[in-house]
Amino acid sequence: MFANFNILIYAENYIFPVASSKDIKEINREEIYDLYYAARELEPQPKHQELNYSQRMLVNKARKFITFRQRKRMAIREMKADGKDKKKMTQFMSDKI
Repeated sequence: MFANFNILIYAENYIFPVASSKDIKEINREEIYDLYYAARELEPQPKHQELNYSQRMLVNKARKFITFRQRKRMAIREMKADGKDKKKMTQFMSDKI
């Protein structure tokens, strides 16, 4: 990230003054501007874009749905585990008798 930032600072401090000088050919000036635009493309993009209100509501709704689904699955697992524990206890008690 800092390397890209340094590229942009270098471009603004050194490449632009050279491009704006009067003793440079127009063809070279365009190539220098192309270098600056290439440096701008190297700039890192933010990882998370800003969401608008409706997009945030959809994300919240999806998270809520996922948590409800997870709660339901956990309840089913607990019920199955309880059933297995009851079977084990009855087998254990029948073996002891």
